[in-house]
Amino acid sequence: MFKLASSKFKNTLRNFTTKCDGNNINNDDDDINIDLDDENLTDNNYKDDEPLLKKTPIMQYDTLYGNVFSKANVNTYDGFRTIVQKQVNLNTVVSHFHWLGSQNLPNPLYQYRIILPFSDDKVINVATDLDFNVEGEIRYPILSNKIQAKTNFQFGKKKKLSFYIELNDDISATQFKYTIEPEPKYQLSYVQNLFLPSLLFGGMGNYNSKHASIDTSYSIIYNPDNYLLAAQWDKSFKMIYLRKVNPNRVHLSTDLNIDEKGECEMSLSSEFFLKQSKLHMGIDSNLLLKSYIETNATPTTQLQFSAEICQPKNYYRFGFGICLQG
Repeated sequence: MFKLASSKFKNTLRNFTTKCDGNNINNDDDDINIDLDDENLTDNNYKDDEPLLKKTPIMQYDTLYGNVFSKANVNTYDGFRTIVQKQVNLNTVVSHFHWLGSQNLPNPLYQYRIILPFSDDKVINVATDLDFNVEGEIRYPILSNKIQAKTNFQFGKKKKLSFYIELNDDISATQFKYTIEPEPKYQLSYVQNLFLPSLLFGGMGNYNSKHASIDTSYSIIYNPDNYLLAAQWDKSFKMIYLRKVNPNRVHLSTDLNIDEKGECEMSLSSEFFLKQSKLHMGIDSNLLLKSYIETNATPTTQLQFSAEICQPKNYYRFGFGICLQG
């Protein structure tokens, strides 16, 4: 059980610890989500034998961006990162995360994290930095895997508290979320299979009690074995097409983003899954080139190389990272 939890933690730690999307610190309303049910995240194995979206269990709506619409994005960073992960006992994982030299951070970042994976659906995950900014997540099943309760919290410079109730069955996923930040916010989402096992449709509504406003979002996803086609509409419009040239080795993807001002951006990317490494590279309509390489030097050591280059804007950023697992 621990090997499953620890390997997934290692693969998601880069985004989880700093809430980063590439080089940009994410300060929006998105909460932390760790998927301990995805059996594709295993050590030294980048194969993708199964469809990106499984029929059972159906993913929750707030995870669609990370699991679907970010497939064409190359997640890069600048500076130097180190992650040291240690198994203390059968039910405890601790991690030290250090990031320095980034142009997006005013000061070096250190974060200590402890994860208690009692089971796949019963998890306690808490982290703190040197300024005692604490964030974490607690999951607890109410009725097997059908109904689950979850809470996310942040204390320190930013205070936020969220409570979730999630209902899952073979063809649908429903989530209710209540957030205090500091004014109450309510969110209800629903995702369901439509007609075909590979066709998904979902929607989400957010109510802000302070402004008495409602925001909505809708997504449709078609995911047969060899390709993925998806679109999402909220205040902006997103569309992605991903082609599995070789389902175990090579993926090509393109996406289109139109913001609420009508400005468009497109990107192309390719992803190569090798035996002990992964290469992801792409270019967007602003001529921004991105590349990210991760390779397993040893069974317990992973090296990461990241780069962003935009010659017309004289923009160059490079990153290097090392992950050690004990």
